[in-house]
Amino acid sequence: RHVDVQTASAASQVHVEVTLEEVVPVLEVLLALSSVFVALNANAPIWGGKLDPLGMMASRQHFWDRFTHQRGCWSNVHVGLPKFEPPYSEQPPASLRQLAEWICGSKFLVHIEKGQLITPNICFGNWCAQQEDKLDEMRLRAAYESHEGTLWWDARPRVPFGTIEVRPSCQNIHAVSSDALVLGLVENWRSALHFVRHSCTHEDWRRLRFQCLTEGLHTRDVAEVARNTLTLAKEGLIRRGFGEEKLLLPLYRRVDDLASPWL
Repeated sequence: RHVDVQTASAASQVHVEVTLEEVVPVLEVLLALSSVFVALNANAPIWGGKLDPLGMMASRQHFWDRFTHQRGCWSNVHVGLPKFEPPYSEQPPASLRQLAEWICGSKFLVHIEKGQLITPNICFGNWCAQQEDKLDEMRLRAAYESHEGTLWWDARPRVPFGTIEVRPSCQNIHAVSSDALVLGLVENWRSALHFVRHSCTHEDWRRLRFQCLTEGLHTRDVAEVARNTLTLAKEGLIRRGFGEEKLLLPLYRRVDDLASPWL
């Protein structure tokens, strides 16, 4: 019972390898389109053994908002679609340096060192500065990995693996379809980035995500957004030449039926 709340956050998570130059633009695409991943895969209406009290169709995704101290993805930079660059601009970072500076400026929540659990509760950069000569390269790497692991964004860079991890999809029988969706978008990220930037603002994407947690594919306008997103992913998968675009078919059917997998 002492871990059941944590396991409620279990999801269909996927890592996609990216180059250093792709980290920032691909991250922007995947964070914005997390609303689509949520709507297509909403499959977690149960919380605490009963229907979610807020009526969430994807309560496991909202778990991160409830779990963190500040509560709420709109104010908490550790969850959901973060507001970047304190004091939190409405736009994602424009460069890798800006992203790195923001990560180092985020609060360092928890770390295990020499078998002891420590909770620095100050920004990661300040914690590193306080260590002075005690922080060798191995300890710095371990500390950073702990810090990076507590940035519970819908998509986040994972430096140890050279990937971006995509997290918002609920688990379901066609999980591989969501993996293919992510892969196709990354393969076609330039077109996807143009779509993201010209469809609406970053704040609009954030609001859409929150609506999709409750309404899924019945959220206003999200069906059209989802269909356009699937088209972008299909183009990317066709470009790969392995016939992977057929893996998207269950997602197309969900859009046609306006039905998430648990309905």
